[in-house]
Amino acid sequence: MPLPGTPWRDAPPGDVDPETIREVDRLSQRGALYGHWQKQRDHAARLAAAAEAYPRPGRSRTILPQLPRNETPVGIGLMPQGFDSVLSEFVPERTGSSASRTRCWRPADVGTVEAEWLCQHAPDSEISTVKKVSGNFLRRTNLHRYVHRTRTGPHHDGGGVMRMRTARAAAAAMLVAAGLAVVNVATQANAAGVAATAGPYVKVGYFTQWGIYRRNFLVKNLHTSAMAAKLTHINYAFANVGADGRCFEANQAGVGDAWADYQQRFKAGDSVDGVGDVISQPLAGNFNQLRKLKAMYPNLKVQLSIGGWSWSKYFSDAALTPASRQAFVSSCVDLFLKGNLPIIGTSPHGGPGSAFGVFDGIDLDWEWPGSEGNTGNVVRAQDKQNLTLLAAEFRRQLDEYGAQVGRRYSLTAFLPADPAKIAAGIEVASLFGYLDFATVQGYDLHGAYEPTTNHQAQLFSPAADPAPERFSVDLAVRTYVSGGAPAAKLVIGIPYYGRGWTGVTNVNNGLYRPSSGPARGTYEAGIEDYKKLVAKNGSRFYDASAGASWLFDGRNFWSYDDPQVIAQKTAYVKANGLGGTMAWSLDGDTDTGTLTTAIHNGLN
Repeated sequence: MPLPGTPWRDAPPGDVDPETIREVDRLSQRGALYGHWQKQRDHAARLAAAAEAYPRPGRSRTILPQLPRNETPVGIGLMPQGFDSVLSEFVPERTGSSASRTRCWRPADVGTVEAEWLCQHAPDSEISTVKKVSGNFLRRTNLHRYVHRTRTGPHHDGGGVMRMRTARAAAAAMLVAAGLAVVNVATQANAAGVAATAGPYVKVGYFTQWGIYRRNFLVKNLHTSAMAAKLTHINYAFANVGADGRCFEANQAGVGDAWADYQQRFKAGDSVDGVGDVISQPLAGNFNQLRKLKAMYPNLKVQLSIGGWSWSKYFSDAALTPASRQAFVSSCVDLFLKGNLPIIGTSPHGGPGSAFGVFDGIDLDWEWPGSEGNTGNVVRAQDKQNLTLLAAEFRRQLDEYGAQVGRRYSLTAFLPADPAKIAAGIEVASLFGYLDFATVQGYDLHGAYEPTTNHQAQLFSPAADPAPERFSVDLAVRTYVSGGAPAAKLVIGIPYYGRGWTGVTNVNNGLYRPSSGPARGTYEAGIEDYKKLVAKNGSRFYDASAGASWLFDGRNFWSYDDPQVIAQKTAYVKANGLGGTMAWSLDGDTDTGTLTTAIHNGLN
């Protein structure tokens, strides 16, 4: 029997069969393989149950698990030391007078992948049914599970390991047949003490500041399309970085849009809650609409994204020295978290604390540290180290301010997919220590800025891919994991738009063919929203080996993601223990949220 509080994988060899330990540790890195097949889930549960016998660990703070409505707790548990949260609590229903509890705890130091089902195995042959009395399924779990049982000792299933091996082989075969890759990921040390993503899969969507204009995509549409209910985070794009290295607000074309952010007053018909804005309220615009949306969806988090392609010019200056980093972060916290918005022009909106509570964190969107991005960007060789130092300063000030107001603010980053840009600008292992998670560019891998058609967001680079770089989502993920990024903190980007070429010859269904330039788009040449692409004429194709789809009408070639591709990508997220998905951008989806629904269904 292991010592109290000892992970069973680290127990003395005599306590647990070493082969069982090795097998479960291997499988824990691929736990999501079993999420798609009920039979494999049963096997995994049996193996987990075989490893569960622990004496009661040391105690710390008292917790009360979340209860379904109209249920009564059978008792209040005490959190074992080193454990983060209760996964679930079950009371076996038996004919006898005594009934025991089985509690499953999530270890605070364990990277995790989907496993509500680990507690769904009846621990005793006498038990005919298991009734869920209380639970907190806000965590996914690896197969190497600490389980505290209040009644019995070991409950071994001698055939569990062999069945798990069989299940693993079957699941792996299914993935290979579907064209999916499994990345061998290991838990990485975390320099700053931020735990790897351990909750439900992250489902991030970008809401663009300018989408309210030509696209007429309002915050209200996130509610009417049912997208808000299917997301965990909204990233509001973007805040600018000034030449002085500060966050700021302005009303100047190409520089800032305070009008959209917090000055425009929405009428009742355009407002999230059907209540129009009035001149006397401190906050209006998108910020106020986001505040209303959060009131309707209390679990939804909203982050402020800083930078982006057009507004990363002065990131390098802001991150250059300890003094510049301190001043930059302080300005962003003051403006967007404390909510001290300036009153600009004749608008009455803004003022001290006017936007407090709108944003739950900061998303760093520096494109790109240490390498070329938009024309005119300041780029330095030391950007790579300075990005890490900037993240550390953000984490410090976010924690400091959070302690003052009793909240925890998140910190995330948008990172490149190109291995060369990763090498030039990202200290992978160190940076991820300060981040809750990072979204990885999973699109713009190819476009009409190249003469040859290709997949702009392919999951894999197939053998026929003529591009020498062989860009793919899988390549990006493997690059980050090999560099020390915890897989559970990697969130892959999915485009809600397509990239198109015109003048394409009708050979190979238009794929890998020369073009005469970008196809005509509604808002920009060579780019079209998904909601527009689904209405276009032409033949549609899907390549499982690439994880990509396209539309070809004999002349115009459009590469885009549809629900079939998203199903493959969400399966890839699960199979590799990744953190979830990110969508750029929500205004490209249909009125009913077709793509957002596909992501939601794929990750549930």
